[in-house]
Amino acid sequence: MTLRLPGRIITSTIEIWKCSNLKIIVGTPTSDSSNRLGTVQLDPTLTNVDIVFPNPSTIGKIVLAPLLSNDKTNFGFKGLRLQAGEEGEAIELADDEGNLFNPQEGVRIRPGEDGTTLPAQLVVSFDHGEGGKWKMEGLERGAMDYPIMS
Repeated sequence: MTLRLPGRIITSTIEIWKCSNLKIIVGTPTSDSSNRLGTVQLDPTLTNVDIVFPNPSTIGKIVLAPLLSNDKTNFGFKGLRLQAGEEGEAIELADDEGNLFNPQEGVRIRPGEDGTTLPAQLVVSFDHGEGGKWKMEGLERGAMDYPIMS
């Protein structure tokens, strides 16, 4: 299914949970930064999900909540991709085997040993300056805190 969200999202938040074979197109090529989506929350399980931002200026924060279960066999994401710009190359946040990919460091994070040091939530953002690079970092917060992202 392809879901097109060409206008402003009033809550500035989208949550995607338990989906497969989904493509979401956020904004249009002519959208400006005043239509920036604040947060996209990605919760397991997701399989074959693409999120496209035709205009990179509309990209806010993408919060990823990997499964850090005791069996350590997967993070709950397979085939998860982000794309900045209509012609931009999609980055793969999770491959088809369920490994996560840190675009900033260029490394795969595998369930099991690699995943034991992951924070409960990761924040993926896009550098809107020159070069336009994606980065991933852990979301720090206390047990009862609500995350505030600038």
